[in-house]
Parts: sequence; structure tokens; C-alpha cells
Amino acid sequence: MKISRSFMKKLATVTMLGLAITVLNDRPVQALTQTANLGVTATVIATCTIAAAPVNFGTYDVTVATPTTATGTVTVTCSNGSAVFITLGQGVNPAGGSTAALPVRQMSAGGVDRLGYNLFTVAGGPAEWGDTQASGASFKGTGVADPHSVFGSIPAGQAVLSGAYTDSVLATVNY
Repeated sequence: MKISRSFMKKLATVTMLGLAITVLNDRPVQALTQTANLGVTATVIATCTIAAAPVNFGTYDVTVATPTTATGTVTVTCSNGSAVFITLGQGVNPAGGSTAALPVRQMSAGGVDRLGYNLFTVAGGPAEWGDTQASGASFKGTGVADPHSVFGSIPAGQAVLSGAYTDSVLATVNY
């Protein structure tokens, strides 16, 4: 098929005219738009973690007339604003009459001798750090690691055999 010369001239003229109109038009080409809101959600759960550093009394001298003291730490990280309380169990060697609210803790050297000790939320007491909400340590979570000192005291004057005395106390964070 042969295209005529006059048709080609007309086509070139129309194309040039279209290009000229596009170039000379100073208004930008506007695209049509539509918008929609994209919802974004998240649920923050109440959560906590707990870690403990030991209360190490070192040496206990039965002849010294003052208590032997030491400090450990329970560190918790809880959701910001969460109502939290930390409890400390009675240990694995509790004395007779020991309760969750008023623990009577003892360390053992493996025999029958027991070395009594106390754990407090504040240095020197007065109240034993227990295993109930009322006898525990209450606070609000901050979202960051929050260390809590555990103040330990071995009362003076305990006539026990020499040896390495130990106990294990369960620290629990409740939220």
C-alpha cells in the first residue's frame, strides 16, 4: 500500500501542531487523585521480666554482736504504667511458723544447723519482704529495667556450726 505524499504532509503538520500546543501550554498537566485513610493499630500487652542478683553475706562471725548485712537486687522490666508487685518466697529452709506473709527464712549447711536471716524492702526493716501483695514491694512499671534492692540481715548471736550456708528464695513479679 502506497501512502500519498499529501497525506504524509498533513500527518506531519498535525503532529507538529500537537507538539507545539503541548510545549506552549504553560499549565501543568493535572492528574486526578483519590484518597483513603489507612488505619494503623497495635495492642500493647502488659508484660514483665525479672532477674535477680544474690544477697551475698560473705562471712558471718558468731562472736560479733552486730548483725551481718548485705544487699542483692531484683530487677524487673514491666510495661509502662502497669501495676506491679514483687514477692519473695520463704526459701527452701523455712523455720516452723513461717508463712507467706511473714517468712522466717534460714540458710542450711546441709546438716541440722540453720542460720536465720531476714530480707527487707528497706535497709534495717522493719517488715520482712514476704510472698503476698501486702508484704511485697508495689510500684508502677516504667517500660525500662527497674532495679529493687533486697536488704539482707543475719541477726547476731546465732551459735551455729562453721560451714557454707545457703538458701534459695523465689522472686516473683506479679502484674
